[in-house]
Parts: sequence; structure tokens; C-alpha cells
Amino acid sequence: MALMIDSSVYIDWMRKRFEFMPEIVRLHPANPVFSCGVIEAEVGRGILSARQRDRFLEFTNLLYKIDTDETIWKETGNLAWQLDRKGITLPLTDLTIAACAKKAGATLVTLDSDFKKIPGLKVQNRLP
Repeated sequence: MALMIDSSVYIDWMRKRFEFMPEIVRLHPANPVFSCGVIEAEVGRGILSARQRDRFLEFTNLLYKIDTDETIWKETGNLAWQLDRKGITLPLTDLTIAACAKKAGATLVTLDSDFKKIPGLKVQNRLP
């Protein structure tokens, strides 16, 4: 099963000082792990230490990347439009992450319950 790990999970792990890198590496061969620029930027902006930030960004180079290209932005806009019509307003960052996960065919691992409101997105709150 392909996975994309949301910023909320990385931030939680870092606060708890959980060594997630070995866990992701263990999963990676059987469960491809994806990332995208929005996740990396959200996590990176909150890391206080330049050394720890560099380490996190180096780690993300081990993951498969989903580029935020024109198709991602169109899907983000479509999701925003569909949800807005239902009275559900979500941040564009979350919608972009969802579009990236959908493009990868990945289940999004997240602690943010808002992602459950996005049609067609597979969501779970922990690693397999």
C-alpha cells in the first residue's frame, strides 16, 4: 500500500522525539512512501534547529515526490470548488496535499480529521 505522511504526523513525532526515519525506511520497500513540497515546507518551517531541518529535508530525499504541477493545481481547485459548494472550507495546503496523495494512489496518514471530508481520499491515522 502506498502511503503519504501528512505534516501533522511528522510534527507530532518530532514533538515526542520519536525516531521515525528507521520506521519509514522499514516500511518503504513494501509500502512506497510519498511526499510533496507542501508537506516538506509545513514541517520545515516549524523546525527550530537548522541542523535538524537539514536532516529532515535530507530524509525526504529518500521518499517518492509528487510535484505540484498543473494537474495538481487543477485538482486542488476542483476539490476546493466541490467542498465549498457543500459549505466545507478547507485550507488550500490541505487540499493540495490531498490532490498529491490521490495522484500517487496513496493513503494519507494524518492526525487532521479535516482530510476525512475530502471525497475519494483514503485516510488513516497511523502507519500500518
